[in-house]
Amino acid sequence: MDVKKLAAIYQVAQKRRIRELTIETKASKVKMVLNPQKPTAYPPETTSPSVVTTDNGENKANFEQQNAGSQSLDKFDIVSSQIGFFSRYNPKTKRHYVKLRDQVKKGAVVACIKSMHLHYEIQVEKPGKIVEFLVEEGQPVEYHQPLIRLIQI
Repeated sequence: MDVKKLAAIYQVAQKRRIRELTIETKASKVKMVLNPQKPTAYPPETTSPSVVTTDNGENKANFEQQNAGSQSLDKFDIVSSQIGFFSRYNPKTKRHYVKLRDQVKKGAVVACIKSMHLHYEIQVEKPGKIVEFLVEEGQPVEYHQPLIRLIQI
């Protein structure tokens, strides 16, 4: 296959945000993997102290209040119990199980993993409020991959 054709195909694939592309001809086979996703390692969250300019008691009280408020937000992730494809939709009702900022109780179903034409429900282990979806609809997930981030309530 001509290098100029491959370069043109590569540019179009990047513009359309295609991740993987395979081209077969009678003489050759070319596979392009664009922007492969690597597993994301989340750094531990740290709080930086506020700067206190004067030495009066009011500023110290504000500083302690800010630190107490940030430490009380106990975040945790719901992880995948198996491999498959992530889905936020309930296959029976065709609606989302939960939405961003929903409060969920222990044992509530928040998503499902589709594997081998079966739907495996993902349940919450402790009550919380949903703050972030770490995986998009239909994306493949691995065993123990973080799916949803919550704040414990």
